[in-house]
Amino acid sequence: MHALRGESFLSLSTVSHPHTTVFYCLFFYIKAMFALLDVAWASSLLIELMVFAAACVVIFVIFKLGKLLFKVVFGILANSLLGVAIIFVADSVLQMGIPYTVQTLVPTAIFGIPGIGTIILLKLLGVPV
Repeated sequence: MHALRGESFLSLSTVSHPHTTVFYCLFFYIKAMFALLDVAWASSLLIELMVFAAACVVIFVIFKLGKLLFKVVFGILANSLLGVAIIFVADSVLQMGIPYTVQTLVPTAIFGIPGIGTIILLKLLGVPV
């Protein structure tokens, strides 16, 4: 009846990601294959396959989170170095007198050039930084 409507025995339309759909199809295919074989070790092999699949998913998630963390840390480091260089140029060449304090370095590290631009603008407007 499901085949007449173009659906499988498992409602895959509720699965949100195509990789999850593939995983479910493989899982049910392996389960059906072992049910036909009626082998005693089939359930332990299926459990091992599921543990292996879960380990692959965990490794993938850790890799993605590590990549995101690396991007954030590298971005903050690049903003910090560029901001300190601009503060140094503004302080030594333009004689602006911008101090190296937490109030100037934190916005510089997080926002980079817009942060130091705001600090220089505040300094030019006479606001104590």
